[in-house]
Amino acid sequence: MNLKRQTSNVKYQWAAAMVALLIVAWFRTYRLDAVPPGPHFDAIIDGQIVDEFILPALPEWLRPAAPVIPWLTIQANPNGPDLQEHGWLYHVTLAVSLQTIGRNALGMRFPDVMWGLLGVAACYALARRLFGRNVALIATAVQAVSFWSVLLGRTGLRAGTIVPVLALSACAFWDAWSGFAAKTPFPKGDRRTQGTKFIFSGVLLGLSIYGYLSARPMVLAFLAFAAYFGLTCHAEWKRLLPGLAAFLAAAALVAAPLVLYLNAHPAENLRFNMLSNSLQDLAAGRPTSALQTTLATLGMFTWRGDPQWQYNIAGRPVFDPVGAVLFLVGAGLAVWRWRRPQNSFALIWLVVSLSPGMLSAPTPHFTRTVAAQIVAYAFVGLGAVELITLLKRTPLAWLKGLGYTALAVWWLGFAAWNYSGYFVEWANNDEVRFYHQAVVAEAARYLDQRADATPVVACSAFLNEYEDFFRSPRQTFPFVLRRTDLPIRWFDCRDSFVIPSGARARLMLLDFNSSMLDDALLPWMDWSAPTHDDLLSEGTLYMLDAARPLAEIVSLTQTSQVEWSPEAGATGAAPLPADFDHTIEFLGYRVERAQRQAGKDLRVLTYWRARKPPPMFLVGFMHLLSDPRQVVAQHDRQAMLYDTLQSGDVFAQLYNLTIPDDTPPGKYRLSVGWYAGPTHHRLTVYDGMTPRGDRLMLQEITVRR
Repeated sequence: MNLKRQTSNVKYQWAAAMVALLIVAWFRTYRLDAVPPGPHFDAIIDGQIVDEFILPALPEWLRPAAPVIPWLTIQANPNGPDLQEHGWLYHVTLAVSLQTIGRNALGMRFPDVMWGLLGVAACYALARRLFGRNVALIATAVQAVSFWSVLLGRTGLRAGTIVPVLALSACAFWDAWSGFAAKTPFPKGDRRTQGTKFIFSGVLLGLSIYGYLSARPMVLAFLAFAAYFGLTCHAEWKRLLPGLAAFLAAAALVAAPLVLYLNAHPAENLRFNMLSNSLQDLAAGRPTSALQTTLATLGMFTWRGDPQWQYNIAGRPVFDPVGAVLFLVGAGLAVWRWRRPQNSFALIWLVVSLSPGMLSAPTPHFTRTVAAQIVAYAFVGLGAVELITLLKRTPLAWLKGLGYTALAVWWLGFAAWNYSGYFVEWANNDEVRFYHQAVVAEAARYLDQRADATPVVACSAFLNEYEDFFRSPRQTFPFVLRRTDLPIRWFDCRDSFVIPSGARARLMLLDFNSSMLDDALLPWMDWSAPTHDDLLSEGTLYMLDAARPLAEIVSLTQTSQVEWSPEAGATGAAPLPADFDHTIEFLGYRVERAQRQAGKDLRVLTYWRARKPPPMFLVGFMHLLSDPRQVVAQHDRQAMLYDTLQSGDVFAQLYNLTIPDDTPPGKYRLSVGWYAGPTHHRLTVYDGMTPRGDRLMLQEITVRR
């Protein structure tokens, strides 16, 4: 009878585990293409790492030139340390996903789903080893719906990579330790098996540092537990030493390439260098900041969570009040029963995994403390089982069966709380929409679903190819736009404007709005009609018909005053359009009305036409000259991504020169030209096929007192 009951219980528990994993999968795949509303800036960086580092390196990994382990090859990325990040464990899976599923939301997020599912399963395996099946089932059910776990399991952030790797490392370590710590001797074959488990645990620990920065201190958790075991179990301590040595050797061997590389290239340890201020203060004898960040991190489960909307509903703790009580009960029991190795192991793991958050800012931080997920939910399960056990022992019959019912009711409320928090409140927050580039994703979805060949011009105030940890809409589009038949012109409409050949275009304002346009460019919006579409946010799309402004530009070609430069080998007026390097043509200009006095601004609006797609890094310059070579004021500007222009496109570019305060009154001359950004090589001006210098002289400007 007891055997039948045990068999029935095992079947029930396995069924419960399967249901919990199905819930895990649902929360991590429901509306995966729409929530988050777009790709996080970090997700685009990861995609660029795949394109610029992983895919080009794969041939060398598969066919190494030297007798080395190919997947441990470390090399610098020429585009900067923020495109290295040393997280190839995630990036390899992302590369596979992008190559198989495609460059879209699902392809970008599938690795997170995969790592997230593996992470919850591995956390279940560890909780079951430490505290038993009931605690593990409750922990898994809570983790399945927790905002913290759900976000990192589907959002396109590589931090979740280390959860399954570290949890499995902990499982192998615990299994190996349990065998060596047993007071009864075991055969040599079993001893070798336990040693193999130690080595496997070390390999996984070494691999984890190639996943995310927060894995680096976790070796301290294993060492601290070994020290605890040595203090509490002297007789068995010596038996553990060979296995511990094998564990550390395996971890060191796997981690060695990255450790040696960062030791030789400390500047590329970028993220650590940025986040170590509290640690540096602590080392310098100033513990205040470290104390503040430590207390804030310890309170993330019950009091106040991550303050950043991109990672959390700002300030919301991991658990609701009931979950917080269960967590505190479980953690308190573990402290009270610290002599039980499983309790000490879990407590040590929690403290060490929180240390990256304790020693950095802002705090608390849900991604830097991600390894704490491995035991945090187990404490909730431990507290719940303990309270249910107490209820079963009560003399009041009606309370005996209340425990699991109350737990189920709470769990349903906790699941609803997190569902609403993640899929409704968080997904629609303005700050979340910014960090996840919602407007860019919406624009890509609109272009994919509208079979319209009308040219697209896209305005973005952010055009630089690499700018800290932000990425421009142009860099994001290759990962969200499926169409390849639609060239898009990119420009910064604060001081430029593009009219495609043919004068009609769809104008998209992606991280911008029309109220931010410069006054000189506002008239262009008079020829743009706002377009409403269910797929787009209001104020994103305009239909542009620029026939009339193009006619005005043609008239400027007849009236603009332009002369050859002194070094041109010719004198007098230069004909318009003027040819710059057979690439772009100067059509004319207009000097905006301004106070032409020292300390004031002088604004010049210039008009150009592309003869063919120009190079990417062109920079236009406008000089105010006191003589042909003496520059009094200048403005150099890359106002658009010129390589996105097509033959026949017309564009306007505004220059804003500030006349220095000490400029004496008199006559000054304007000049205009172009150079290639990386080399500063100027474009040559041509008269037919005859080169005429590398600039044009414009009208005289009189500076008054």
